[in-house]
Amino acid sequence: MEVYGHALSENFIAKLTRFPEVELWGVLKRSPDTEPRKPCREPGHPSLGPLGNLPLELLFNVIECLDFRSLLRLMRVSLQWKVAVEALPAYVALIKHARGQLNTLGLTGIIKHHTVSALYGALLSQKCASCFEFGGFLFLPTCERICFTCLLHNKAYWMLPTSMAKECFSLTYAELNTLPILQAIPGSYFVGSQRTQRFPIPLVSVKQAKQLANKVHGSARMTAIKYVESKPVHNEMYHQLHRASLDPPGCDLSRVRLKFHPVDDEYCGTAAIRFPYVKAGRADSGRLCRGCEYISRNFDSLPDDIRAQTVPAGVDKSIPLRAIATRLRSRRGFADHISNCYGVKRLLAQEKA
Repeated sequence: MEVYGHALSENFIAKLTRFPEVELWGVLKRSPDTEPRKPCREPGHPSLGPLGNLPLELLFNVIECLDFRSLLRLMRVSLQWKVAVEALPAYVALIKHARGQLNTLGLTGIIKHHTVSALYGALLSQKCASCFEFGGFLFLPTCERICFTCLLHNKAYWMLPTSMAKECFSLTYAELNTLPILQAIPGSYFVGSQRTQRFPIPLVSVKQAKQLANKVHGSARMTAIKYVESKPVHNEMYHQLHRASLDPPGCDLSRVRLKFHPVDDEYCGTAAIRFPYVKAGRADSGRLCRGCEYISRNFDSLPDDIRAQTVPAGVDKSIPLRAIATRLRSRRGFADHISNCYGVKRLLAQEKA
């Protein structure tokens, strides 16, 4: 395959992309790639117990239903369990490609809420749960892949302290405690234009809190009525969270004209982490397009038709320009994108000049 007269080789792709590993991205950082901590007791029994009679494939299906923390504990039950777990394809892949991410999941307290199967499924998938493009991040509370743009613009993937979720969705602490509660890791977070300094605080996702509220109160309409009946002091963010859809938009939200005055996500970045996509044993964490970065930097001097294609009418140009500059693409995704990217065409033309 050729693009603009160039063979689509690894070297050609590498020249037009970059891997933003040195950038903080403003989200959770991957913990050191040490093996997730295991209970200190050595295996004391040689047997798998009654489950040892199951065929290996069925045994694997059973233990994949455990959360990852329980899986590590199981390895200490017996020598045979240790051998069985270390032969589990899901365990092998997660330890090989996402060991640091698993450690971070443990630090936030979220790891106990997700099965090995769910984490493995996220590792093998690549689509953002919101826009269906490449999702280079894992949203910890729901174990869904998410892209940087949707993390910023889809309010279902915002986080709230349990105290605010209680007030916003008319829930009790007992009800909220049924949700995955993330313990925010202290540090600086930056997503979009918001910078936050976070201290340890229990957080829940808007998506899960709103789903719970709709179940408790009967419907989204009743949840909103309950909120109004509480006679709250006006809070624009709460009102927008009630309007936020729980269904995936299936589109690039940076290109959608805002219906309301934007509010800040005060807990941005606290629940997402870079997460690789694995196919045929090969990990792909995504790459940025240098051509899109060129468009973002030189937007005002671009031809009118290119500017119109890049920024829809009525949309603040800073939003889609930031989105294209931070859009991670898989290798295959970049190969599909490259022939339509004006910035790539300009960079190649400059190289020839």
